[in-house]
Amino acid sequence: MRLLCLSLCLLFCNAIPSHAMNLAEVKNNLAAVEVLRARYQQTRYIAGLKPLESSGTLLLARNIGLVWSQEEPFRVRYVITDAAIQQLFPDQPANVRKKADNPELFKFVGLVSALLTQEDSAIEKTFAIDFAMHSVDTWDVSLTPRLEKIRKVFASIVLRGQQLVEDVKINETNGNKTSIHFSDLAASPPSLSPDEKLYFQN
Repeated sequence: MRLLCLSLCLLFCNAIPSHAMNLAEVKNNLAAVEVLRARYQQTRYIAGLKPLESSGTLLLARNIGLVWSQEEPFRVRYVITDAAIQQLFPDQPANVRKKADNPELFKFVGLVSALLTQEDSAIEKTFAIDFAMHSVDTWDVSLTPRLEKIRKVFASIVLRGQQLVEDVKINETNGNKTSIHFSDLAASPPSLSPDEKLYFQN
């Protein structure tokens, strides 16, 4: 669920310019981004445990899906589309969760797809949105869940960036937190390479 929520946040903010704006501008900016690539460094804070750190890459493609590839501390890849979620460990069969087996989970996937197709009413129905300039060239977006099912898991999501989202903080209702920093963000080339397309062909 955290990965699905994160993909929604990235889609919402991946092309916000560094000036005051409104949701209509978000919609127009989203229309210009077809593929987003980045590296990530994630720190998960759980009460009573040392911070859990992981890192890797992500690939987000409009109308296709998300590939979240963890490299450290161990390798695992998640491929998320509107039809299935695959978890792949090296040299092991894929663990696949299909839409028919978990319709409630995929309602959230559908929300991501709705945003990708520029149905901006979906984000407004799901989150209360607070946009503010953090500095001259850095913006903050705070998302507070409106839907009860999401509020049971997430208290708030805070994003910060300039031209692209660079930091995400996910605050869960149980007090746990996740902080993610993105680097090497790129929206070009605007189409998947042959190798990237292979992720979504299984």
